[in-house]
Amino acid sequence: QNLEGMVPQATEFDPVLLFAEPTFIDVIAAAIHQAALSEVPVTGIVVHPTDWWKMRTTKDADGRYILGDPAANVPPNLFGIPVVPTQAMTVDNFLVGGFGAQTLYDRWDARVEISTEDSDNFRKNLVTVLAEERIGFAAKQPQALITGDFTAGLTAATEA
Repeated sequence: QNLEGMVPQATEFDPVLLFAEPTFIDVIAAAIHQAALSEVPVTGIVVHPTDWWKMRTTKDADGRYILGDPAANVPPNLFGIPVVPTQAMTVDNFLVGGFGAQTLYDRWDARVEISTEDSDNFRKNLVTVLAEERIGFAAKQPQALITGDFTAGLTAATEA
């Protein structure tokens, strides 16, 4: 409950880098550009599977899939950067960034303790279970993490 993740600590996407009539792929490209300005190499893109498939099934003017033939095994990546489609990211949102510039501190491995020795537990035939792990996350360069939503980016570019 006290662990703040990557998305809350990330920098908000700035749609100023978009041009007229952008696609979801263009939004990711602009977010990569924004993250690259932090001088931290961009190492990953996180999107919801629904958004990944919107990008994967984007076609050119001739009706061809731009990310590869449907019969081909196309690993999820954009601009040479791995894409992680996961339901841990909500639909219409993304996280792009240099994940190597962030640190997860693991102070204490997960541990589980079980006790029946409390006098109240003994009388009531109960068991107390304590499970805990001590970790911390440091977004050392939050400007290297860019988060936003596709709809807001597309809307802002259309209005500009």
